[in-house]
Amino acid sequence: MGIFTKSLAIITFATVIAVLLLGFRQQRLATMHEMARLHSKMNQSRQTMWDMQVRIADRLDPARLTQAVDRAKLRLEPSTPGAAEAVQAATDAHGNIRNRSPATKVAD
Repeated sequence: MGIFTKSLAIITFATVIAVLLLGFRQQRLATMHEMARLHSKMNQSRQTMWDMQVRIADRLDPARLTQAVDRAKLRLEPSTPGAAEAVQAATDAHGNIRNRSPATKVAD
């Protein structure tokens, strides 16, 4: 086997490796792009959900909600321990949410 044949084999082998590495790099870039697109979509969905939660909270009237629950004769239980006490402490006798003073605001 001559030196030309060995050189040609080495160059061919190096070219194949380079092409494979470029293919893997391209695949990695495409995957990273897809991940970034999905993260953006997730953030957009979160923002939409938060917006809907704010709209629901704005329209929520504790007194009307309590009346509707009473009319339907539902027996609701708090979803978390201490939730009933927290709701009772946060509302006045008419079912309206009390305004918090700046000293009692919870940090976000």
